[in-house]
Amino acid sequence: MSNFGQQLKDLQKRLDSSKATLLFTCGGTSGHINPALSVAEYIKQNYPALQIVFVGSPQGLERHLVEKAGYPFFALPARPFHKNPTALMRAVWTLARSHMQARCLIKALKPLLVFGTGGYVSAPLISAAKALHIKAALHEQNAFPGKSNLFLAKNIDLVCYSFPATAAAFSAAKRTELTGNPVPERFFHQDRCQAREELGLDQNGKYILVVGGSLGAKRLNDAVFELARRYRAARKPLPYHIILALGAKGSEQYTAAVQEYGDLIDCRNYIYDMEKYYAACDWLVCRAGALTLAEIAATGKMAIFVPYPYAAHDHQTYNARAFVEAQAALLCPDNELTADFLEATWQKLAADPQKVEQMGKQAEKLAFPKAAEDIAEALIELSGYKS
Repeated sequence: MSNFGQQLKDLQKRLDSSKATLLFTCGGTSGHINPALSVAEYIKQNYPALQIVFVGSPQGLERHLVEKAGYPFFALPARPFHKNPTALMRAVWTLARSHMQARCLIKALKPLLVFGTGGYVSAPLISAAKALHIKAALHEQNAFPGKSNLFLAKNIDLVCYSFPATAAAFSAAKRTELTGNPVPERFFHQDRCQAREELGLDQNGKYILVVGGSLGAKRLNDAVFELARRYRAARKPLPYHIILALGAKGSEQYTAAVQEYGDLIDCRNYIYDMEKYYAACDWLVCRAGALTLAEIAATGKMAIFVPYPYAAHDHQTYNARAFVEAQAALLCPDNELTADFLEATWQKLAADPQKVEQMGKQAEKLAFPKAAEDIAEALIELSGYKS
């Protein structure tokens, strides 16, 4: 029996034949995977007669996160598309094979619908669903949609999107709905004083959170350590408490810097309980991934966004501009993020706390507290399921 056949046999043994099935597909990054998991959790809690199967690539992060969350996972082969001719041919061949396997999977499981949240592994399953006339839906997290979602959205049953300006990009879909990005409920219920107390922080201090994502951001780390170097050379204390999340890569690269300036900067390899640190800080400096923006809006914080310049189609800059246009954030291009910029900008913000507070309130207006619920209910309606 082939690997596909054995996988399918094992999956069918695990599923409850009395329950209707929904297929979710996501991959690549947590920005694609976590929204899908949030929607799945809402459906699990509110529609117990339904079961959800996740489809992703065998080597991707999605497998680990999905299985950790307790959902069945089915692996389909997938490769990213590259400009290199040989790699491109392999990706096309893999896509064709995945499409055929996706058709077989759909015929075997007979799902009510297929839902994709992005990543190249979504393409074969969504395209197979459309070919078999199974209801299909997408969720776009970013302000600038990826090529895959734009292609798959043509004549699709539903596209849920996260930024108002994105609607025009999906005019070829049968239906679109502004839902925002799902964020865990705990982000909406944070209190600054309580967060500071729980984290052991000074209630009257000025705290700045600098975070470049789970892997870290060299540009942000370098600028903060340069600022620390200047104050150390001048024998002056920093006028702010800086909490710096170095990230997985940064924790290895900055060992010496942490030893030298660790008394000036609170350096962390990784920050858990991120919602508490958002709530506790006065403002933050960060990249502009879609879920980061959604979390910041949920906690009502002002941010200085430094978009990752190599993100596909520069979508992080488009994400950040949506907040800047709403007067909820500042934007600094990656190549302009320096110690000089940080010091000058932070001095202005510290001198105008009312502006910082107002920008935080503007950010809060961009939040979608019911995003997971709205997406889930739209999917249930589309599926035709009757509880």
